[in-house]
Amino acid sequence: MKFGPESGETAKEIVARKDLERRAGVGVHKNEFWWGIGEKSTAQSIQTLISQHGGSTVLFSAIKDQKPPNKGSAADALVWRKYRMLGGDILQDIPKHVLITSAAVTKRGTIRTRHFALVCNSSVPLKIGGRAFRFSNFHYKNLSKDGKLGKSARGTRTTTALVRWTSSAISGAECDSLIDFSADPWAPCCV
Repeated sequence: MKFGPESGETAKEIVARKDLERRAGVGVHKNEFWWGIGEKSTAQSIQTLISQHGGSTVLFSAIKDQKPPNKGSAADALVWRKYRMLGGDILQDIPKHVLITSAAVTKRGTIRTRHFALVCNSSVPLKIGGRAFRFSNFHYKNLSKDGKLGKSARGTRTTTALVRWTSSAISGAECDSLIDFSADPWAPCCV
């Protein structure tokens, strides 16, 4: 996941809020946080990666341009309090410690009626530059919602399911992205 400023919050504020969320979880929700992913097709491809390919790590990378967007503010944000499991019909309450927000208006200018999120778990604090490590985009391809591998232009994806498609060793020279922190996907995974 690449992340940056959204709905009036800076990337640092979002990560700090998600870490507070992670620390506030108790019992079955200990170390749990929910990360908004916005689009149904992205949620579907992530669900496919987890269920069919054993995807076990979520990587988070701050975008390079951290300037606040020209439009959008906290007043233009929605707070989501109910969810359905991906593909499900039963509406449930989002756990009390979780705060999922999104822009109120879509890129097409319509009022947002749906938003998707990935449920994650991390036993270590979340922070930009926290346990940073490098990543090589060349060795990975996007996984579509129907389970097919596809192309992705380097550095342009925001949220995507990635599958390693090479078996060769990764050299330091091939590492072109910085991963700020990672987490485990957590049930119910995509909502």
